[in-house]
Amino acid sequence: MVLGPNPRNGKQRAKLVGPACLLLIFAGLFFDAKAAEPAHLLRDFGRVGVLIETSNGPCVFIDAYVATDGATRAQGLMYIESLGEFEGMLFIHRRPAEISMWMKNTLIALDMLFVRDDQTIARIVTDTVPLSTDIISSREAVTAVLELNAGSAQRWGIQIGDRVQR
Repeated sequence: MVLGPNPRNGKQRAKLVGPACLLLIFAGLFFDAKAAEPAHLLRDFGRVGVLIETSNGPCVFIDAYVATDGATRAQGLMYIESLGEFEGMLFIHRRPAEISMWMKNTLIALDMLFVRDDQTIARIVTDTVPLSTDIISSREAVTAVLELNAGSAQRWGIQIGDRVQR
């Protein structure tokens, strides 16, 4: 069992997770990821631990930059040249809505995981094209988008319906 704040009311809540996931959570607490980019590009972003529970068993702990307001969501990963293997960016929206993204000024290929309000993955778009202005849509109401290095979803066996917890 892991205790964490409930994002809806700020009170503590308990979550049950398997032993392998628990190990990843504790390992993540001591993981000291170096920022892949100059501090000025990512200085306005907080960090949050994100746990992806895959249906095929393994859990993945991601150290994510978090974008929660208009300015940080607009900046995203633009001009970033690399991410660590277990790094990503989490875009959080207050209300469920169909969300559209693009890769303008984004230099690295990404996998995008569109996450519903119930924390399940609604859509996965893999290997996005750097610098593209093509619109990438969630196609349904979601509250978050998790961006990872291209190939991550396949490598870790992430599928639609898997859970993303923060």
